[in-house]
Amino acid sequence: MTISAALSRAAEKLKNASSSSWLDSEALLCYLLACERSWLLAHTETKLSFWQLWQYRELIKKRNKGIPLAYIVGNKEFYGRIFKVNHHTLIPRPDTELMVDIAIEIIHTNNSIKTIVDIGTGSGCLAITLALAEPKIKVIATDISPAAIKLAQKNSIQYKLNGHIKFFQGNLLTPIIKKLPSALSNNLVIANLPYLRKNEIDDNLLFEPVSALDGGSDGLKYYRELIKQIADLPSTARPKILLIELHPPTHEQVLKLLKTELINSSIEIKTDLANLPRVAVIQL
Repeated sequence: MTISAALSRAAEKLKNASSSSWLDSEALLCYLLACERSWLLAHTETKLSFWQLWQYRELIKKRNKGIPLAYIVGNKEFYGRIFKVNHHTLIPRPDTELMVDIAIEIIHTNNSIKTIVDIGTGSGCLAITLALAEPKIKVIATDISPAAIKLAQKNSIQYKLNGHIKFFQGNLLTPIIKKLPSALSNNLVIANLPYLRKNEIDDNLLFEPVSALDGGSDGLKYYRELIKQIADLPSTARPKILLIELHPPTHEQVLKLLKTELINSSIEIKTDLANLPRVAVIQL
């Protein structure tokens, strides 16, 4: 069977499992053949071996079961770079790329910021992207999952950042407060926290780690914890700016929480490409 025929058959089989069945079929075959998409499209009449076809069918079966493409191939693109992912980490979303743009803008307009602290780093995509974009800025990343920290470290080594980013395992700011409290003072904290309400975690998210998605019954559990940690810090030990990703359906509740706990702060909401409230910028 030729590559062209195999792709057509795979795309047909994936129609009910994916809204991008043709792209998924191409990505899975590129993964199997260890080739670029451009090569694949230039060699559509090349015949696949029996063994290759069998392996390809097995990959299609996995995708048909709902396993995300990123987990099957073991990586995901974020901000133009490829990051390793596995079932211990959330798959990076395009919406989160807005956080990078805003963080870079903040750094360029605030010379006093020398350190970025990334809370809930997961695969490390935010911390690593910012470390590459701003090599003079120190970067610290935390995650409650030891497996996530291990993967983030692998990703940092892949981009030759081993030693440039400090990784700490622990809940939110806790390891920083205990081990390196000076890193927070007058600096930038960014956080993409689990923010889904329990009833929003559906079958489409079945294969991703619940701990990276579940924000409690109202979706605010980790916002409350992080905001309280910052509110409890002496004013001189607080970060200068807090950047948090929002879940549009609950953003008003988060704003209310911020205004209640961080009384003297100023808050600006940034919208995404769909004009939805996506990021809160809090000046402390």
